[in-house]
Amino acid sequence: MSHNSFVIGSGAGATLESGLAEPMDSRGNIDHGNSISITNTGNKSFSYNGNTGEASDAGLTQHQAGEGVEIHSAGGTPKSYINKGDDVVNYKGMPVQAKVLETMGVLTLNSMGRYEFAPEGEPTKAQEPNASDVSNDPHSTFAMSDAENNSINELIPADIAPSALSAITSHGIQGAITGDLKSVVTSFSRSSGQSPEEAQATVSKVIESYSKASERYLAGTVGMNQADIPEFYAWAKLHAPQELKGAVSSMVNKNQFRDLGKLVGQWADSNPPSVDTLEKAGYKIGKSISGDPTVFIQGFGEISVKAAARSKLI
Repeated sequence: MSHNSFVIGSGAGATLESGLAEPMDSRGNIDHGNSISITNTGNKSFSYNGNTGEASDAGLTQHQAGEGVEIHSAGGTPKSYINKGDDVVNYKGMPVQAKVLETMGVLTLNSMGRYEFAPEGEPTKAQEPNASDVSNDPHSTFAMSDAENNSINELIPADIAPSALSAITSHGIQGAITGDLKSVVTSFSRSSGQSPEEAQATVSKVIESYSKASERYLAGTVGMNQADIPEFYAWAKLHAPQELKGAVSSMVNKNQFRDLGKLVGQWADSNPPSVDTLEKAGYKIGKSISGDPTVFIQGFGEISVKAAARSKLI
């Protein structure tokens, strides 16, 4: 992987949600706490300890994240409030993007466009974005064009029974993961009346159409280096075949590519940049007590390379 040229979200200034990393493995004296205690105009109080995740309140339903919490912009500039998805918040001793915390239900976006900590135990709407949120999310709005879809439809004979086409599609998705398309070609040939050679050409053209669209999404929206895409697919087929199958199914059946982008986040977590790559890129490298490599990030100090990669800081 050419980590020095690959940053998730760099293509469109957008980021992807991913699971929260484990607490970073770094030196004991660099843990950045983020406790906050707020009293509103009604004298109702709320306290939140970002290092332990413990929260308590006295009737306050929500409070604005701001004073007392360590916040930085994506570029490392200190901030007193959170108003962007790529703002970085010190959460449980680890820098995490606001958008990730929103997905976890830790933060919610208020009507003023700023993030608030959600009181413990209260449901949030973070996982059910409204229409305006979706319309502004390039990962949700990316789709194959009508022209691309029409070109695929024109390859499929109109007299194929819907049930047969559904079965062929399902087998085709599985074949795209395993690399074995013989049964797909055979089924398509029988159902369409095309010769095996014609069926092979049709199946190949359909797969090529989806491959080009997915590469356009990965490079343009996710921000992957084009050279990393084959390595990503090879990793996914080996380590996350079911997730990859689900992502391909969403592409084919729903014209949605977002799940593929989320899978890239898992791949990046499993493949943090090497010490050699980071040093060549100009980063200062150290070691934790356990011997794991650490990296010095402006505004955050020394954190583990794995935590920095997960938080999209390197």
